[in-house]
Amino acid sequence: MVERILDLLQRFNVDGLIIHSNRSCKPYSLGQYDIQRLIYQKTGIPSLMIEADMTDSRVYSDAQVKTRVEAFMETLQNRKMEARV
Repeated sequence: MVERILDLLQRFNVDGLIIHSNRSCKPYSLGQYDIQRLIYQKTGIPSLMIEADMTDSRVYSDAQVKTRVEAFMETLQNRKMEARV
């Protein structure tokens, strides 16, 4: 699975990756943090893990996710600007 993700990241020249972790589906979410770490180690591409639960909306906050995504996008923009210098 990691090799497939790495191939897609390279093919589409990805700057960053947002990963959804579904807390109510343990088999799906198992290993996602390991995949996130491996991708960064192999590519240097940063990622953001967003956790939510399809059966319990109490663990999801629109405002919190929006803030985290905005901060992540700012990080990506800063990385691009630093790369140009």
